[in-house]
Amino acid sequence: MLKKTLYLSSCVLCLFVFASCGARNYTVNLNPNAFRNSYLTNNAVSSITPAIQFARGTYIDKREDKEHFGTSRRYNILTDNEFSDAFYGGLEAFLTSSGQLWEDIEKSDIKVDVELLETQSELIQGMWVVKFMSKLSTKIKFIDLKTNKIIYQQTYNGYSDIKTPFGHESMFKLVVNKSIVDCINKIGMDKELYEALIKNKSKTWS
Repeated sequence: MLKKTLYLSSCVLCLFVFASCGARNYTVNLNPNAFRNSYLTNNAVSSITPAIQFARGTYIDKREDKEHFGTSRRYNILTDNEFSDAFYGGLEAFLTSSGQLWEDIEKSDIKVDVELLETQSELIQGMWVVKFMSKLSTKIKFIDLKTNKIIYQQTYNGYSDIKTPFGHESMFKLVVNKSIVDCINKIGMDKELYEALIKNKSKTWS
């Protein structure tokens, strides 16, 4: 009974601390490859042979608020590095571990254009737990470098959250990066992307 009382008291104290603080800045380092064990490398794209040579294309940030990765009543989430570098670095690691190639654009078959549409990270306070949440939305275009035509385009979303009675702001690093990992995984699992790549591979790269 005493342990239960102490546990509940700690939860209440934790929630009180979060509730009593005003909005503050917290900076996250974007590095999805720190969680590369979460990449789903057995995916639709991994079955393409011989390997396709992908390259970094054009990046556009279409968010209204380009300064913050997320804002809420308690936290403003900032990043100390560029989303484009982190995302393309994660996509390169994902594709190469899936049996594909990542090259300079002059040597490649496909360039990948990325539009960042939305990001949001926040802390949501419950009765006994707090939830750290992060999500993002991207539009990805796969462009044949020989024909300069769009082979395939799709919107991919990423999401991650953690629920805990003893939350610490450092958990933002985990959910932000895992939301990027989730977005990249959805690219690799897209069977329509696989079919589009195979179709164009037989047409233009043979």
